[in-house]
Amino acid sequence: STQCTWGSIKHKSELQKKFDRMAHHGDVDFIIETIRDDVEDQVYLATRKVDDETCRLVFDALKASSAAKVVDLQGNKLTAVGAEYIADCLKVNSSITELNISNNQIGDKGAAFIDQALDINSTLRLILLDLNGISLGLSQRIQNKVKLNTYPPNFKHAYHRMLDNDPTLTVLDLSMYENTSFPCSMLGDALRYNTHVREVYLDNMIIGDKGAETIARLLLRNKTIRKLSLDNTSVTAVGVRDLSEALTENNTLECLIMQDNKAGDEGARMFVDALKKNDTLRVLDLTYNRVSAKMLAEVKRALEANANPTSLKRTVIAAAGNRSAPTINFAVHGTMKQSANLLSEALKHNTSTTTLNLANNLIGDAGAKALAE
Repeated sequence: STQCTWGSIKHKSELQKKFDRMAHHGDVDFIIETIRDDVEDQVYLATRKVDDETCRLVFDALKASSAAKVVDLQGNKLTAVGAEYIADCLKVNSSITELNISNNQIGDKGAAFIDQALDINSTLRLILLDLNGISLGLSQRIQNKVKLNTYPPNFKHAYHRMLDNDPTLTVLDLSMYENTSFPCSMLGDALRYNTHVREVYLDNMIIGDKGAETIARLLLRNKTIRKLSLDNTSVTAVGVRDLSEALTENNTLECLIMQDNKAGDEGARMFVDALKKNDTLRVLDLTYNRVSAKMLAEVKRALEANANPTSLKRTVIAAAGNRSAPTINFAVHGTMKQSANLLSEALKHNTSTTTLNLANNLIGDAGAKALAE
């Protein structure tokens, strides 16, 4: 992976070649002097048997550097002690954008120092850590934090506010980062136990079906999000399958905006089926999704059922499937015209119900006409 990713060091200057020769002969003083001169943008010390003490000297010098952008220490003898020196530097250095410390011995202990430093650092864009005995979860968390540095500073700030469960953050609007490939796994981690964010806007971001799958897992855990907007996020019926399955268990989401995606009739059908088990979703916007008028009408009917009391919704579903009880009693229920229309539609081909009581409701003439028809 190092060979594929590490591409910044391509052509070495004469000074850098001298750097290599001095490093090879162990001239640490020259290395430190070169860094302090603050003219070389690459510090290349790969496979030079650099130990923790030399690492301390190098990164102490780098703390004040404004020129060094690329630091390569792969294949050395660094342990968690050296990693702590690197982390201390990253907290104050604002020039290093790429760091390669792969194939060392820093382990989880050393990686934890770097993980903490990245809560402060906002300039590192690439870090290579493979072959260090670091657990997968910790390595991924570090990579996620580095990726955060590729976004505007307020994006990173919002991420930490989510993690901290900031009670003042109730609306998360990331829609301004148009055409940005968003790491949805980070959103899932940040909102998993968040109890204050109620609206999430991810419009115009590159999320796709894989991202939709991650968001679906979030909806299974999070109990506070009421509105989710995924307008123009490249989600197809494949992603809709995961979202719709999540809706069968989620009982808090009330509004899902899916405009300008590629759900199609197949995806719309999945939502309709999910709504048979969901009692809370009130708004589902599938505009510009290549959904037929007929299927949009089915979605509308399914949503209308959710606008009514849960018991009525279940009755409508049972009646439509010819599984309703012989007597349906909604006397003094406050059923409105819309509910009467739903019930009448469900009873058109029903043979299991013989008695219907809707006394003391507000169905009006239009509701009565619908039932009569």
